[in-house]
Amino acid sequence: MEYKIEKRKAFKIAGIIHQGCNIDSHFTEFWDELYQKISFDKLKTMGDSSAYGCSFPEQGKETFSYVPSYDVKDVKLAQKYGLDIIEIPETLYAIIQLRGKVPYCIKEGWQFVMKELLNKEAEGYERTSAPDFEVYSKGDMYSNFYEMELWIPIKPKN
Repeated sequence: MEYKIEKRKAFKIAGIIHQGCNIDSHFTEFWDELYQKISFDKLKTMGDSSAYGCSFPEQGKETFSYVPSYDVKDVKLAQKYGLDIIEIPETLYAIIQLRGKVPYCIKEGWQFVMKELLNKEAEGYERTSAPDFEVYSKGDMYSNFYEMELWIPIKPKN
């Protein structure tokens, strides 16, 4: 699987935070809830129309929070829509190129991350507690040729 290491500038996202998630959570239902609350056309007017599946660990728990979200530049507009705003600091990411049907390509990407990229025996990088992202592109998510990215926050190992 192809990947690159890249530092991303700070940015903001707006969405609906779902706590207590695990790998068996129904993520498509979270996206459905977002689209029922705010139309796609309104969501894309808040920023550059980039869609993110954001997740971050919940402190002291085995679970994580998941946020179906969009890039936001107009924070007041996002707040008017009743969305949660999350500020993402500048972070170093391993950006994994995914290809295939969602959610299968995402699962394959995570398998690569855990077994190869961040393998305990591997030298190089370790994961940080910053949020990670599924970065969606335009196109048919159910196509074998759909392309998207998985951003994993990392830091060099000491």
